[in-house]
Amino acid sequence: GFIWYSERTGFLHLYLYDGDGREIRPLTTGSWQVDSLAGVDAANEIVYFLASKETPTECHLYKVSFQGGSPERLTPEPGMHSVVVDTKRGHFVAVNQAKDTPPTLMLRSLEDGRLLQTIFSQPEKAAAPYPLPQPEIISSQNGTGITLYGAVYRPPTSFGAGPFPTIVSVYGGPHAQRVTNNWLLTVDLRAQYLASRGFLVVKLDNQGSARRGLAFESPIRHKMGDVEVSDQVDGVRWLVEQGLADPERVGIYGWSYGGYMAAICL
Repeated sequence: GFIWYSERTGFLHLYLYDGDGREIRPLTTGSWQVDSLAGVDAANEIVYFLASKETPTECHLYKVSFQGGSPERLTPEPGMHSVVVDTKRGHFVAVNQAKDTPPTLMLRSLEDGRLLQTIFSQPEKAAAPYPLPQPEIISSQNGTGITLYGAVYRPPTSFGAGPFPTIVSVYGGPHAQRVTNNWLLTVDLRAQYLASRGFLVVKLDNQGSARRGLAFESPIRHKMGDVEVSDQVDGVRWLVEQGLADPERVGIYGWSYGGYMAAICL
């Protein structure tokens, strides 16, 4: 038999098929998506995969039986994970990172995810030789009630409580997701510098971005420069309502699709 990926439900999930191409059963279901297949233990009938089951702002390793059922999470730390599963299906190596955790390399058990060895962790002074405040991951709703995730970099308290002049850092195109619980958010030095100078900096994943399912990704198909622009505007309006953004002083920048977005948003 074989494992088949399909977005037939609107989210990418795994299905078990027999050798003649007949579907036996779905292995994963729900309003979340599988990111990738990490390994298959055919002898013990277990599938290992990376997914955004709890939240689209994180990525974790799970295992599920060929019989289906509820997947078991094997990576306990918050944040984003990438993994390599060993060929004997006894262990896996995971790289974990989060807003407050630079990439850390760990050896874990495939049975229950328990930590066997920390292979490498970044020394504290090397990871952050200068103070870098962690951005805040926020969620808001656009004009049609769809949840959008963003990252907000606030100015130091010496600039007051707001509203602040605001800079939107945008990409906005397909096949990308910028707002996740990962170390790259914290070490974005351009955003950190602008915040240190008194600007509120915001990143927002609009409709069309990745890892949210077909209904979220597809509205820009054959219609670019519409809903993704509206989502960015709605994000700024939400910040204005929170008393954080000054609606009279909003700038925007980006490159590649973000350059297109910056021009259309103007």
